[in-house]
Amino acid sequence: MLDPIVNFFSRIFFLIGRGIGLVIAWILWPFLKIASWYRSTAFLWQAIVGLALLALVAGYGWFIYNAVILPGY
Repeated sequence: MLDPIVNFFSRIFFLIGRGIGLVIAWILWPFLKIASWYRSTAFLWQAIVGLALLALVAGYGWFIYNAVILPGY
């Protein structure tokens, strides 16, 4: 008697979960493509890209340190 109602809500929640999964897949797709390209390149290019990313992260860290921590003193 309640099976059609339970099936309806099960299907709704299944579709919601599938939609969320598709959105996450669309968001992560560029990062997965970059990671696969990075793995397939030669060591020299990996080192250059890695050092550039490390410099970018260090620059942002330095900026955040100067903008947030230092003004309090």
